[in-house]
Amino acid sequence: MTTTRFASIIASLLAAGAAAACTQPADLVPETCEDIADADPKAKDGEYTLYVDGDKSMPWNAYCHDMKTNPKEYLTLVRSGGDYNVSDLVLKAPVAGEVTETRLRTHFEKVRINPKYLTIDINDRTFAEASRAPVTLGSSPNETQVAKMPFGVAGSCLASAAAPTTTPLIAKSNIDLTGTGFVLAGDHCSGGMNNVGVEVVVSNDKTAMEIIAQSESAAPATSCAWNAPAEPSCPTSNPFASSSSEIVLAYAVD
Repeated sequence: MTTTRFASIIASLLAAGAAAACTQPADLVPETCEDIADADPKAKDGEYTLYVDGDKSMPWNAYCHDMKTNPKEYLTLVRSGGDYNVSDLVLKAPVAGEVTETRLRTHFEKVRINPKYLTIDINDRTFAEASRAPVTLGSSPNETQVAKMPFGVAGSCLASAAAPTTTPLIAKSNIDLTGTGFVLAGDHCSGGMNNVGVEVVVSNDKTAMEIIAQSESAAPATSCAWNAPAEPSCPTSNPFASSSSEIVLAYAVD
């Protein structure tokens, strides 16, 4: 598919959703939401058309948030809910004297995107919902509380009281960029302790990724295995509450 043809398809899709989109100046070719806010101080939060590198042949649909004070770009995930665009943290630990398996699943509706560098800030959970109350890993003074998982991260944790076990504790996460105009262009990496089965499966068109982390046989304290984005470097410590890594994208041109 040529660049021109792809741009035409995106433009058609954007036009089809114009009723739900916000109005922007016809002669403006904005690269960022700030460009729109500067051109129209009355612009509201909502869906707008932005252009990669300010190039008319590279349009994409952005959700502009906080337009009155600090405009930010978000990518609306077409596939959301169920097993799409989720990050899982699974913990096996004693609760009231009984070893219990707990799953914290975070669903993402939109993700924060840097339109200049085409990266996703996996720590931004503005448009994410958790399936349950926060999970606490470890014990004081070194405990970590996780309310929502970062985007594109899978984590599997075993407390010492849950060991030994011969059945891996599996966490599955998903990234799906179908219909957004972008594809995945970066790598994932694994880390942590007792990591026995980390796996990443990327679709042929690079729009989707399944992420799996498995742990087995806990150490004396709670130990976790993880799978996380590797750019610009692989996390060296537990990435569940916060991570320095990001997801790298590319504009979807064949």
